[in-house]
Parts: sequence; C-alpha cells; structure tokens
Amino acid sequence: MARKRMIDPEFWTNEGLMGLSYQERLFFLGLICNADDEGFVKANPLFLKAVIFPYDQITPEEMCEMRSRVLDAFDTLNFYEEDGKEYIQIQSWLKFQKLKRPVQSKHPRPKKKAVPQESRRELARRAGLDGIGSIEAPCHWCGKIGNVNWMTASWVHFSDLEIDHIIPESQGGDSSPDNLVLSCRGCNRKKNNALSPKELAGQHQVSTGSAPSQPQGIPKLAPEGKGREGKGKEENHEGTTNAIALPPDEEKPPPAKAKTEAQDVY
Repeated sequence: MARKRMIDPEFWTNEGLMGLSYQERLFFLGLICNADDEGFVKANPLFLKAVIFPYDQITPEEMCEMRSRVLDAFDTLNFYEEDGKEYIQIQSWLKFQKLKRPVQSKHPRPKKKAVPQESRRELARRAGLDGIGSIEAPCHWCGKIGNVNWMTASWVHFSDLEIDHIIPESQGGDSSPDNLVLSCRGCNRKKNNALSPKELAGQHQVSTGSAPSQPQGIPKLAPEGKGREGKGKEENHEGTTNAIALPPDEEKPPPAKAKTEAQDVY
C-alpha cells in the first residue's frame, strides 16, 4: 500500500536522473511511495506494475528493463533476493524520511551486498548467453542444472541458480566477475562463508572448462584411506607411493612384545 513520503527538492537535479526517461523517473518515485517504514519494497515486476502503473499497458519485460535502468542509475538502491523473492532496499531512507511511529519491516534483510548488473551479465556470457534469451547452465560445484534468463537489454535473472562468491565477502571478496560463479541453492548454503577445497588449493576452475594443472608448491596428496587417511603413506609427484620417512635423528621404535595374558584393550 502506498504511503505519504517526503521528496527532497534535490531529487529533480540529481545526476542519476539525466539518463532516465520520464517513465523511469516516475518508477523511482513509485518505489519511494510503496516502500515500508524502513525503506524496503518488493521488487517483483508484476507487483511494481500493479502499484505504480495500474492503468498503463506495460509488459513484465518492460518493467524489468525499467527496474534495471533505475537500479543502475542510483547507487542507493540495493537489489537482493531471499528465498526466491526479489526486494529493493532504499539505503538512504532515513536521510530523507522522518517518521514519528515507524512500523518494523516485514521483509527479510539483505544478507549480502547487491551484485552489480554488469557482473550478472558477465556470468550470463560465461554460461554462453550474450543477449535476450534463456540457456541452461550447471552449478559450478556439483553440476546441477539451472537456467540463465537474459530478460531485457540489461537485466539477467537466474532460475534454480544463485550467485556465489569464491572468496566470501566476509573474507574480503568482491563482486567482480572473476570472484563469482553460479551455484545451486544447496551448494551455496553448504559452502556458506567458507572457501571450497578447490579454492584453498588454488585450483579454481569453471565447471564447463578443463581441469587445471597442479599448481607449483602444493604437494599432491594420496587418496584418502578407509578408516585411516592414506594408512601412513603419501604419493610423490611421480605417482609412486613411498613410506613416510622418519627424521634422521629418530629411530623406528622396536615392535611391542606379544602379550601372554588377556588384557582389556582401549
């Protein structure tokens, strides 16, 4: 439901408006009027069309394009997804809106910063889509198939796939394309804020590419044994298996003598 909101006079001379059409400027004002008391608003194109342009003939694709252009124009708008639903947070909300008795937002808070639109488009290109259309793409970690949907000239949406940071934001990772992969929901939740084993070993690869060679300086580990890891053996760089050598100043302890009486074993 739309609410009474304050519009700052500087809005009309904001440089972000320079490249927007009249309709896109009205869209931005509609976001302000339909945001809740903490500056959150649902970003579903059908919802936005119903509350901002109820009497206009605008297609969902046109709404997606309008939304994308407005998001690109204003850095204070944070687009995010939670549980498959889309939201926009107006980050400068409290700077311009003074509310006497604000009501707490019912929308989920964003857990991550918004991924730039250009990074989303680059992920689509990496999957093999360079323009409006749809294509299947695998999860980077497990290969589960999802869809990449290039909806409009600038808006890309992912179905059954999420954007995953290789180096998590909590550890200093950014949202540049080189630090992003497509991940299914299950793998993204399991990985959480940890680096994957591949990234820890410096073996990052795109799931559709070929496996990289072993990085220098990283030993090649032996296959994990059953019950014991490698059973006291490791594999050298030539692929042969050698026993682990003891330090030169230590001698191998003599074997224990056989027990003659039954004893408890712990």
